[in-house]
Amino acid sequence: MKFKNTKTGVVIDLTAPISGGDWVAFGEVEEKPTPKAKSEVEIKQESTQDETNDFDLTKMTVDELKTFATENDIELTATKKAEIIEEIAKAFEM
Repeated sequence: MKFKNTKTGVVIDLTAPISGGDWVAFGEVEEKPTPKAKSEVEIKQESTQDETNDFDLTKMTVDELKTFATENDIELTATKKAEIIEEIAKAFEM
């Protein structure tokens, strides 16, 4: 008779029956899908602009950039978005 361990999957062939534990007669084993291990990596949600000071100036409109500059006492001379971003970035490099 063949017996299979339901935990390890080991199959053995014996002349005497085995009882108890995780052993069942081979062929009677109901295959259960093995659960997938949970990932140990923690998935962090993206934080919003309000939660951090790290944000993307390129996603702001020209009006938002001008307001941001005013609130941070940055004097702007540029009128184009790319140049305004450059001036804001330079002001924070100091």
